[in-house]
Formats: sequence, C-alpha cells, structure tokens
Amino acid sequence: MKLRRLPIVFNRVLSAPVSLWLLLLGIALLDLLTPPHISLASFYLVPVLLAAGLLSLLHTLVIGGVALLLALAIGAHQEIQSTPMYWLQLLAMVTIVMLARALSRERMQLERSYRLLAENASDVVFSTSPQGVTQWVSSSLHALTGWYPQDLIGRAFGEFVHPDDIAELHEAEAAFQRGEVHRFELRVRCLQGGYRSVGVTGRGLRSAAGPVTAIVGSWRDIRPEQLARQALASSEQLARQALENIITAAPIGMYLCEPGLGTFLKVNPALCRFFGRSEGELLGLQWQTLTHPEDLAKDEALAAEVLDGTRSSYRLRKRFLHQDGSVLWGDLAVSIRRDVEGKVLEVIAQIIDVTDQVETEADLTQQARHDLLTGLLNRRGLEERLSAMDGRRRSDLPLAVLFCDIDHFKAINDGQGHAAGDAVLRVVAHRLRRAIRQTDLAARFGGDELVVLLEGVGTEQGVEPESLVLALAEKIRRHVAEPIPFDQGSLCISLSIGMALIQLEESPQEFLARADAALYSAKQAGRNRVVLSCGDRPSLAAGPSK
Repeated sequence: MKLRRLPIVFNRVLSAPVSLWLLLLGIALLDLLTPPHISLASFYLVPVLLAAGLLSLLHTLVIGGVALLLALAIGAHQEIQSTPMYWLQLLAMVTIVMLARALSRERMQLERSYRLLAENASDVVFSTSPQGVTQWVSSSLHALTGWYPQDLIGRAFGEFVHPDDIAELHEAEAAFQRGEVHRFELRVRCLQGGYRSVGVTGRGLRSAAGPVTAIVGSWRDIRPEQLARQALASSEQLARQALENIITAAPIGMYLCEPGLGTFLKVNPALCRFFGRSEGELLGLQWQTLTHPEDLAKDEALAAEVLDGTRSSYRLRKRFLHQDGSVLWGDLAVSIRRDVEGKVLEVIAQIIDVTDQVETEADLTQQARHDLLTGLLNRRGLEERLSAMDGRRRSDLPLAVLFCDIDHFKAINDGQGHAAGDAVLRVVAHRLRRAIRQTDLAARFGGDELVVLLEGVGTEQGVEPESLVLALAEKIRRHVAEPIPFDQGSLCISLSIGMALIQLEESPQEFLARADAALYSAKQAGRNRVVLSCGDRPSLAAGPSK
C-alpha cells in the first residue's frame, strides 16, 4: 500500500515551485562549502517559511523534511554532530518546521473556507490572468449559464461574451489593468444557446512591484432587475400617455416642460389659444421667453425651489406675453413628476386665464380711488397717497399742498343748472392737470374743492419751496380764470387757494387742516387769491392782478 502511494507523493513533491528547490539546494551547497565553524542551519528555514505561506501543507512538510535531512547530512559530513550548538540549531529547525506546518494548515483551512463561500454563493466568483484567461470560477456558473467551471478555465473570457459587448469588455479590461474597480453589464453565452445578461464587478490585483498579476471579481444575474426596469418603463410610458391625454383634453392651458431649461415638451390647444400661437410655434420655446420681464425673477426662484426639492409645487399670479405683444394675466400652478429614484422627469404646469378678472379688478380699484366726473383722485385716493408721501418725506423731501375752491360755484349750479356745474368742474380739472407737473397729484376732495399735492418742490431748481409753490398756485389761478365757452356765451370763474408746506412731525391731517384754514382766509379776504399758511397764522401770498 505504501509503495502504491509513493508515485503520488513523488509527483506532488515535484509540483512544488522549482525556485524553492533551487533555493534549498543552493543553501545546502553553500553550507557544504562553508567552514564547519560557520553554521548556516538557520538559513534552511527560508524555503520552509515560503512554502508555509504560499504552498499546500504537503509541500510544506516535504520541503521542511528535505531541509532537515540536508542539514543532518551536511553536519555528518563536516563531523560537527557532537557540538551542542549544532543540535540546538536542529531542534530550532524542527520547532519552526512544525510551526510552519501549523501555519500552512491554518492558511489552507482559510482558503477552503473562502473557496466554500465562493462555491456556494449565488453570484459567480472568478479569477483571471491579466490577459483575461480564466484561472478559476465558482460552480455557481453552471446554474447561471449551463457551463461547468472546467469549460471556462484556461480559455479567454471574451470567447463567451456577446460580440456587441466586446467593446465594453475591453474598456473594463483597461480599467482592470490600472488596478481600478469597474462595474459594467454584458451578455454571456449560455451552453444551451442564447445569452444571459450579467452585472460584472471586478478589480485588478497588483503585485508589490506594481503590475497587475490577476483580475478577480464576480458576475451577478441582472435579469430580474432588467424585468423590473422594463415593467417600470412600461408603467412610466402608460403614466406619461395618460398625462398627455389629460393635458390635451383640459379646458385650461397646460404644458409639460423640460426641467432646468424650461423648454416646452407638450402643450394643449387651450394654451395655444392663450398665447395666440400654434403648437409648432410653442414647442421648443422656453417658458421664460413668454413671461413678462418684471415677473421672471420671482417665477425662476420658485421654480428652482421645486427642482431642488425645497417645495413640491407653487402657485403664482403673473403676467405673460401674447403673440401680438399684449400683456396677459394668468394663475400659474406648477408641480413636478419624479421617477422612483426621485429624479425629476418633467415639469407640469397649468395656466388659468385671469386677464379679464385682473382688468376688472383694476377698473374697480381705479373707480374706488378716482372721481368719475373729473377723473381726478377722490378723497380716499388722496388720503392714501398723502399717507405714502408722508412716509417718504422722512427723507427730507419737501411736501406742499394747495387747497382750491371754485368761487361762487353754488351760483353757477343755481343759475346755469347742475349740468353746467359739472362741465365747469371738468374744465377746471383739465386746466389743473395741465398747469401742474407730471409728478404732482390732483384730487377732488369733495363738491367744488380741489387739492394738489406737490412733492420735492424746490429740490431741482435750487429755490425756496415757498416761492416755487406760490408760482405754481398763481399759474393754476390764471389758467382757471380764462373764460369757459358755453352755448349761451362765455363764463368766467376764479379760484381761492390755501397753500401750506408740511412741517416737521406734522401729520397729514394737520397738514391738510392748515391748508383748509388758509383757503378759508382767502375766501374771507375777497376770494380769487392765494393765502399761505405760516405756522398757525395764514398770510396773503397773492391776489388778483390789478
């Protein structure tokens, strides 16, 4: 029985790397030629330790045994067996050989454990040469492709790859040669025919000297992932088709646009009617180009918050630009559609045309703050503007007021009729607007009382505000005094004007009250004149020309 096992053992011994045998024989030859008093016994341990770290347990034991035999033989030849140091070195060698045997056994057990894990893993684990020739592959290959490991070992992996994926494989091999981790997908040929899609993860292993000595990695069956992606793509397509059908049939303007750039991808007929453009004209445009410039910054800021996830949607009333250049008002509602990973696919928006509503509201606001007869501000509008001016006057801009009253207006209504009185009011309002600056405000305070607000008087001309306001008051009084033509003849009227400049810490109500008091003084002084309010005491500023 023992004789039958000798050839097997002999073959295994010879299968050890030649370099280790040469190293061991070289040490023995050097020991033989070295004088007996120089011991080289410890050097025999070098190939033994290398075998323990790199080779099988049997190789380690054989090389360790040969090392001991060589040491004993050379010791006998040199007749140094009787020295204590010689036997001490031999004992140390035996001890280290036993430790090497234990180390080799532990390493082999670890390798078997790792090999067992690889063999039983669902993924296919592989190792190839730097040139891509398969050196080892786990048995899970059979379940995935029908091939057995021995079918691939010694053959280039590229032989089993779909021709269309060879370029992808070459790209991966280049990454492996750089020692990088690379992940990619390709199709592997099966034994029964056809191909199986796998996800490959691999890495090039470098030696201490630097070049890649092997490529290791694994295959993973990605067919379930592909089926899931196909199902998801199908559901996404159905969802997109349903969304497009809803957009097309919607009675209000709706569109889909590309995230970031804002390019229209889908528009409906209602949106085309809103902008006065055809579908072909809108597709490819960006929504920014159809937005009023004054509303663009606010809309872009809200859109950015939606895209970065700060908010899920937003609403905004804004102005748009029609094909003919006119301004449109729309209530905009914007949301986004994301995929399962949270990536923004497209932006969904709808626009409700509120142009008529906004214009109606503007008309109502205009009517609420303006006098229907003269077109001037009414008392409410005057008080609102005066409050706003009072806030601005804190920046040292002078503010003045002219309180005007049509002299003997009651007599005109009584003698000529209310129609004539209304006509006089319209003429006076027209002449008043022509006489004042564009920055000044005119209002009908009530009845035949008219008010002019002047802001920043005297700042441009560099003259005293009182002189400039007085000159303007005189200009108004002269313009109004011109005859008003009627069918029955001309009618001459005059104005009494109370004038005041606002004082520090004075409220708008106190300001108007002083001007009203100055107006009362002008009437008491004979009408058709201007009276300036100086503090608490009105004074005559100008009267009728002689």
